[in-house]
Amino acid sequence: MTNIARSVSMPTPVAISADELGLSPNAQRAFRIKGERDIPKVITTERAYRFARKVGFGTNVYSDYYVEAWKVVQERFFPDIPFRYEDGVLRPIQVQLREKGFADGDTARVAAFEGPNGWVPYRAAIRMDGIDTPESNPSSKLTKVVQYNWQYYRWKFQIPDRDRSAAQAIIKARVQYLGKIAGAVTNAFHAWVKNERGNVSLGPAYGRAAASQIMCNTLDLSDKFLRFIGRIKAGLPGQEADLLAGFVRTLLPQYMQQVRQDLLAGYAGELSKQGAFMAGLKNSKPELFELFAAKFAPDPGEIFSQEECQRLESMWRGFTDDHPEANNDLQTLLAFLGVAPPYLKYRGHMSCVDILAERYSLGLVPGVSTTHGLVSANHDDVYMIGRPRIDEPASRMFSDERWQENLSDGKNLNPPDCTVRGADILYGNG
Repeated sequence: MTNIARSVSMPTPVAISADELGLSPNAQRAFRIKGERDIPKVITTERAYRFARKVGFGTNVYSDYYVEAWKVVQERFFPDIPFRYEDGVLRPIQVQLREKGFADGDTARVAAFEGPNGWVPYRAAIRMDGIDTPESNPSSKLTKVVQYNWQYYRWKFQIPDRDRSAAQAIIKARVQYLGKIAGAVTNAFHAWVKNERGNVSLGPAYGRAAASQIMCNTLDLSDKFLRFIGRIKAGLPGQEADLLAGFVRTLLPQYMQQVRQDLLAGYAGELSKQGAFMAGLKNSKPELFELFAAKFAPDPGEIFSQEECQRLESMWRGFTDDHPEANNDLQTLLAFLGVAPPYLKYRGHMSCVDILAERYSLGLVPGVSTTHGLVSANHDDVYMIGRPRIDEPASRMFSDERWQENLSDGKNLNPPDCTVRGADILYGNG
């Protein structure tokens, strides 16, 4: 059982110069992350955590300058912070989102964190734990996703190589369109928070895909890009009664009606740049045409209409009654709404709940749910093949051995839960 008595809050982040910390040059070098050449002159909480993880939270401090760096990390960045789940779960910390509170569907943008004496200005990106929405912004990841989508569709529908450029353009447009719908949901959440003069908190994430028991079930605070990792939650820290049902019922359908026309028009505009190719598909490959044509694309105003959101609200209330740990958890809600698949490659302490929530959007809860959100009954749909899942219903792209290793960077897409020794299970976290 978790030792709640020792539980403390998530750390208020800080940025401290190496000079102020009194670090030797060798100790400063210890804080470099992979690929960096320059010695960091300022040590942030995100960077300090990456070092703490590198030394196994104190179990692998093998040199004098690592000892020096580890002492500074403990005293200045994480005093009395338990890194292991069993030593005490960190309480959420209140945060203030920036004016543009979300960069996309799975990345929040924070302006300030709660401190012991008030708000502490600290601009940070928060990679929302446990989910992965379609890419809405240009990036190397988007390029990679488009490339493998192209390979899949070329194989599936026998698209000639001469059409590569046009096909990749419409694939890119569709992936970004889906990502923008997911982003519209998080933007709607931010608008709801502002309208209600509500609060937002950041809860901890704990990793359960570790290869070694030393790293199993430990705090997952920042990633290799020095973004924070955590669970965005509605309400103040300690909020128990769920608030998100009210968001689904009220502002979500209103917001999606407001943005639907611009989103659809933007997608149609991108497709029009490949008009000749789309016209050819309509005649020669109608099944592929329907997968991309704007008239068949998910309409944000329809998939989150007032009537549909009332139905979703009712199901969400039933889900949170059964799983109160999902109360106010935005990540779980996004999986439930069918806009953000759980990402088991980075299995965490909430993965089980996120998976169970997504089953509602997949229509896999008998007598209760039908498919909704971005989920499609057509398993060749861009959203469906882009789900990073190899269990049922498996992505036909991610589960194919020809592409799986490169798509997952060589990592297991369904790793066993390291808290359950010897088990390779999909549901349940021990």
